[in-house]
Amino acid sequence: FSIKNQQMSLGLGIIKNKIKEIKFLCGAKKIKCYLLLVPSKRLVHKNTIELSEKKEGYTLLKNEIEAEIAVRMQVISFAKVFSFSLIDPLPALQAVIGHKQIFPHTEDIHFNGSGYGIIAEVISNRLKKD
Repeated sequence: FSIKNQQMSLGLGIIKNKIKEIKFLCGAKKIKCYLLLVPSKRLVHKNTIELSEKKEGYTLLKNEIEAEIAVRMQVISFAKVFSFSLIDPLPALQAVIGHKQIFPHTEDIHFNGSGYGIIAEVISNRLKKD
């Protein structure tokens, strides 16, 4: 999982092309575009992972998180060029770690109902604000 990885570069290229396509379609219909930045389970737990620095697998997780942050920053920069409004639920998700279960207890990387509920609340709050 490295931004220099060929598959990652291809994936990032696809994301950038889709952002352009969506912006064109939204512009033609005069629709405001939002980009939702959905973080990985690793990134949500970044602070917890950093606390367990000496545990097995830490270096791999750290590298994966750094690569995700690099990709995320490129997507954000690119989206800003096309005037997308960004919605980032990461701070809200990180705020409940240790207080609320937002992922299943399994290896599943998808959010559970509570996690998706937090994301929905962040989106709702942003749309009400705008």
